[in-house]
Amino acid sequence: MRAGLVEKVKETIEQGIGLPFRYGTGEELDAYMGNTPMPAVMMYRLEGSTSQVWNTQRVESATCTLFFVERTSYENDSEENDRIVQRCKQHADEWINFVQHGVESPLWCDDSEIEYERIYLQFEDVFTGIGVRLRLTEVQGECFYDPYYARLYGLEPPRLYIPKKKAKRWKTPRNT
Repeated sequence: MRAGLVEKVKETIEQGIGLPFRYGTGEELDAYMGNTPMPAVMMYRLEGSTSQVWNTQRVESATCTLFFVERTSYENDSEENDRIVQRCKQHADEWINFVQHGVESPLWCDDSEIEYERIYLQFEDVFTGIGVRLRLTEVQGECFYDPYYARLYGLEPPRLYIPKKKAKRWKTPRNT
């Protein structure tokens, strides 16, 4: 099965910068985040997803918001919250740099439209950090064969290996 955009985001965050990643609805995130080590990254939903076909590959792209957060308390003053936000912003910048310039990254982000927003989330626990809204695109999508594109680009269809039968030996005066 092919990895989708969310799985690729998870892979780049967990392997690229070493932070835990959670994706789900508000209720699921509330349940997950209680047991998650901090700092962490969560994604609520994909906002505007599109699919394009390039040379027999279906490539998905979507606008999403990633929340780089740390657990905090009600008693934290604004200076402590600002330090947490700056640490979360460093994690976000490190991840964006990995996606943009990493050789092994399966994603690419359009860095002309990256929006940052300070957040203060109140689930069962209280989280503070930064929300990063950006457009992500797969570097390599799902491959498929389409005869129209094959004719258009001069591609040959995938071939199956079919073993040839042994050629019959003709009876000649030499081998009889």
